Amino acid sequence: YEISACLVGSEMCIRDRGKIKGLGYDIQSVFANEGDNPEFAKYIEVKSTKRVTAPDENDSEWVDVINVTRNEWMAAQQYQNSYEIYRVYFTQVGPKIFIIKNPYRKNEDGIVQTIPTMFRIEFSNDAVDKAVAIG
Repeated sequence: YEISACLVGSEMCIRDRGKIKGLGYDIQSVFANEGDNPEFAKYIEVKSTKRVTAPDENDSEWVDVINVTRNEWMAAQQYQNSYEIYRVYFTQVGPKIFIIKNPYRKNEDGIVQTIPTMFRIEFSNDAVDKAVAIG
């Protein structure tokens, strides 16, 4: 999608960052017109699922849920206007992408609801009841 969105006379660099852990985004997309300094970057987190049909964005009753990591939410907060979530539905008729721009601001404005659902447990040897060596 990012490559096809490129404007005529513009240069675009797509960097797939999905294999680098902890960044909080999968793709860094940099746009620049000829002669410009390519400093504007868009940070994209991709969330995908398979469905028979894509949801109807005009259905006022439709709701979807995605899970984001702490790093992804921190990146959304840090990059705000430059951060987007691409919700991709792979359907029988082909993929459909819903783009959510600045999810952090949308949460602050009450447009989306963000609910913390994970806990991180840090422990030391005092908490270990039993250690089992395998092999």
